[in-house]
Amino acid sequence: DTWFRDHAGCVGSVLMKIFGPDNELKDVSVGFNVMTTAGLAYIVSRIQTTASTPAVMNYQAIGSGSTAASAADTTLQTELGRAAGTLSAPTSATDRLVTTLGAGVGTGTIQETGRLNASSSGTLYNRQVISSRVKGAADSMTVTHDVTFS
Repeated sequence: DTWFRDHAGCVGSVLMKIFGPDNELKDVSVGFNVMTTAGLAYIVSRIQTTASTPAVMNYQAIGSGSTAASAADTTLQTELGRAAGTLSAPTSATDRLVTTLGAGVGTGTIQETGRLNASSSGTLYNRQVISSRVKGAADSMTVTHDVTFS
């Protein structure tokens, strides 16, 4: 007998761009994030739920916390702002959320980002910690968050 085993997994990446008030690109950050335990449980619940479906993961939060991301995280360390984004599937195995945090939203030193399913609180799907980036009061930020399943 030959035994086969699927090696399914997912990789999350985040592209963050900060634009000045003149809409000129000021800063770019690219990196990978940590899938949280709650995020993995969320995926299972979406597959198995037949009654009330859990809320969609269409919110992106940014914060100033610098503690390393962990699977045990349930919130950002220090959230500065959050906004709803647009969901798409650029490939059959990629989930994408693109969010714009406009002027005055999440102003300050940005060091973390996370994806959630509510406008406040909610389930933290994953979290990323980056090197410091400054988002001024008149700046906007676009966050593209991809999760690719294999």
